[in-house]
Amino acid sequence: MHNISHNSPQHSRLLTSIPKAISSAMFRAFKAEWPLILLVAMLLGTSGYWFFHHFSSMAPYPVSWISRFGNGAFIGYIVALVLTAIPLGLCRATVRWLCIAAASALFVAEGCAFGIWGLHISPALLTLAAETNMQETRLTASLLASSRYFWEVLAALAILLGLYIAVNGRTAIINRRIASFGWRKSARTVAWIFICAITAWGIRSAIVISGIYRSDTSACLERWVVRNDELQEYTDNCSRLLFALQSVNLMKNDKRDWEELQHSFLTQGDAVTSASDSLQVVCIIGESFIRSHSSIYGYPLETNPRLCREAMRGNLVAFADMAAFAKHTSLSLRSILSVNPSGDGNRWNSAISFPSIFRRAGFRVELNDNQLTYASSIWAFSLSAVMLSKTMTQHCYNSLYVPQKHTDDLSFVDSVAARHPVAPHKQLTLYHLKGQHLWPSYPDTPEWNVFSPADIPNPGRPWLDSKRRQQIAGYDNATLFNDSVVSHIISRYRHTEAIVVYLSDHGEEIYDYRDAALRQPPAPGMMQEFLAHQFAIPFFIWMSDLYMQRHPAHANLIRRAALRPGSLADIANTFIGLGGISTPCYNPQRDILSPEFIPAPRLTNLGDTLPQMPMPPVAGPAPHNLHGSHETPNFVMANNGNNTPP
Repeated sequence: MHNISHNSPQHSRLLTSIPKAISSAMFRAFKAEWPLILLVAMLLGTSGYWFFHHFSSMAPYPVSWISRFGNGAFIGYIVALVLTAIPLGLCRATVRWLCIAAASALFVAEGCAFGIWGLHISPALLTLAAETNMQETRLTASLLASSRYFWEVLAALAILLGLYIAVNGRTAIINRRIASFGWRKSARTVAWIFICAITAWGIRSAIVISGIYRSDTSACLERWVVRNDELQEYTDNCSRLLFALQSVNLMKNDKRDWEELQHSFLTQGDAVTSASDSLQVVCIIGESFIRSHSSIYGYPLETNPRLCREAMRGNLVAFADMAAFAKHTSLSLRSILSVNPSGDGNRWNSAISFPSIFRRAGFRVELNDNQLTYASSIWAFSLSAVMLSKTMTQHCYNSLYVPQKHTDDLSFVDSVAARHPVAPHKQLTLYHLKGQHLWPSYPDTPEWNVFSPADIPNPGRPWLDSKRRQQIAGYDNATLFNDSVVSHIISRYRHTEAIVVYLSDHGEEIYDYRDAALRQPPAPGMMQEFLAHQFAIPFFIWMSDLYMQRHPAHANLIRRAALRPGSLADIANTFIGLGGISTPCYNPQRDILSPEFIPAPRLTNLGDTLPQMPMPPVAGPAPHNLHGSHETPNFVMANNGNNTPP
């Protein structure tokens, strides 16, 4: 064999021939298969529902276009490279149509699922499909056949495939005509710009999406979602499928460990209670309640008139500085249920839930959930995997109510009251409400359309146009509606020995300090405002007259604790204390009501440490301070003077 010198002409020719061969193959794949690339981009970047109903509404959002079509075009280009490497003939045609069939299946699945059920290709959708039996499959097929969305999706698919077949059969003719018109050089330049653009974008997206498979637990995957929320929301159908498969796989493993732990405690755990047999402990979990939009905390519109009245009577104590662990429902709720604080680095599936502790201590446990009936995100999927796990439904809950269709919170609470009268024995009752999740819904009646855009205060917010003011008014009306919902729940327990805890799973923002709504990332220089709106939450404890008569010392402890900085990551210890339960799981230093309470650093799921963010309530008697002194009682009702809620 002859050795080729590094400086020889042969070596130079070899070095130049390799890039030429690669670039030639890349261009040849695009030239031969550009109709296929565009088809795959459409099939993976859209859905049939989007094709007919969402096109105009998505047009103003370039990020969604770039993400969806960029990813789809990159996948199509990879398919084109593979096809050109396969010899012409039956094998290449087979691979081509298998790829088209797979992309078409995702196109139809995404379109039908979103159009009919409001679901994307997601963990929830895969789970539903896996758990569907033969009879349900026939019912689903019947539903599809009778749905206009199904036929619209098929029509969109037929249009795309028809265009592809028509153009693909004339690819060579089209290429020759471009050359005959003298556009070869320009077309080649455009082709290379397209190739370089989709390759760069596709590699960038592939690196980010690979984080799905670098996650070894469902909690890690959820943190990936938080960091890449926008990309995950606007990603292509293929990446959605990969994400859903990994979510189901990881949650299956984590859920198994968690269920084994709960089952072990429910059958062998150490927990006893000194509570009377008539004690009612009620936990109301709200949704997306912005603390600064509550009139209890000084909001100028009277969004919480009923709860303010409860505070003025002395039954309700509002806490000034409670914070959520996360700004997503699933992460936050798991930290609420868990006795081991998530902020200390504990994995959620290694912790006992406080409902399990209550059940083991001899309480009846009742769950009423109005959120687990919808949503296709990982948050809803992982949340239902925990709340409705086999162990909890069979061994923890004495009664369970989850509506099978969408219903507003007030109707939901009325249904609970009709189904489950207040028990005559000690019980833990959990309510999980829809609350004010943006964009909130409430009955569209004059009774609840109290606030209008004209009522929205506008100091230092020049971005508030009529549309934004209407959205804020809608949120405030939803907050007023939520006030009635919580008041209805309280009324159920007014004449019993009851203590009711209301908390929101996280905050929200709606054009409060910047031109942004929902849970957007923090803007430079606005971290304090960001944390105060998305992590600081309203937190109330209501005590019945009978409870205060029988437990005056505990009622005083609650009032004394109202100014302490607390975290929902520790709130399970507070519930155990309220239940009078003795268990090795209980840590009084993490119970905000305990005399032994020691404030700990409040960490978020992303590792940030929350500062103190006090917002003392303005409705009801002023709370005791940390040293036990009492200021002059302050009875202030926030009232704008114009609106009188029902």
